[in-house]
Amino acid sequence: MLTLLAAINSLLTPYWNTKIKYLGKKGLASLTIIHSPNIIGHTVGIAILISTGLFILPTKLNFFSFWLALVIVAAMQLTLNLKGLIKSNFFGVQIVGNLGFVVSSILAVFFIGEHLSLLQYFAICMAVIGVALFVWPKNTKLDLGGIDSGIAFVFLSVILGGFSSVLYKMAALNTSSYPMLMTGRFIGDLVAWTIVWLISLVWLKRSPLSEINNLMHEKEGLLMIAGVSSTSLLSSYLIYKLPVTSLSILGTLGIITSYFISTYKYKDALSVRMIIGAFCVIFSIGVFFVF
Repeated sequence: MLTLLAAINSLLTPYWNTKIKYLGKKGLASLTIIHSPNIIGHTVGIAILISTGLFILPTKLNFFSFWLALVIVAAMQLTLNLKGLIKSNFFGVQIVGNLGFVVSSILAVFFIGEHLSLLQYFAICMAVIGVALFVWPKNTKLDLGGIDSGIAFVFLSVILGGFSSVLYKMAALNTSSYPMLMTGRFIGDLVAWTIVWLISLVWLKRSPLSEINNLMHEKEGLLMIAGVSSTSLLSSYLIYKLPVTSLSILGTLGIITSYFISTYKYKDALSVRMIIGAFCVIFSIGVFFVF
């Protein structure tokens, strides 16, 4: 059941990214888009926890240390990813983003002590080959001046995303229950993310109230807040219950949704090489979970 929920969550993620891309192109600050689901969703979450008697603050200082580090890394990661969405081809950005499970899995082995079998390492290599087939240039000539800056931003975001996943899991390991994790997350996000967001707006010389008002007047903004708030809560539950390696590789299923969105919304073409790449990624997921 958990695997099914993780798969559904991964399939929905590209759709919410289309809303984020739209809002970024409208000129809203990156961290306004990223933090807005926290401001609304987390406030509701805290109210629900209090009303049900499940509001339990983490007692270990390590939790808040890991969470602060997570927010700082995630702020950089998500900002880079948003820049990539705005600057580059949607499908290419989504595919490169799927390399995240490789970084997450390797870092989980080193920092958390999760175990991978030899065949699972093989599965990771197959997935890397599959993703590479999507972004490999049509010609072999190296032209540094023609590098896609959007894809470069996403690649850097992927590396930081691996650290985010591990920090999230390390914070979760310092809680004794899911309600405690969610309480810590809601409070940690509202405090840390708000500070980072306000600092960014001071840097950009923008008003927080004006930013939120502009966002709330966009239908896409309301859909994004509702969707991201819901999926982030589900992600928290999944990362609490599943190994980082399993959860990360399931993220590659977003390729399926990305294909349909790119084809019908953004009119991107899919070559034979890309189709082979998709089969490589799907095959790698099967090998990873069977063995």
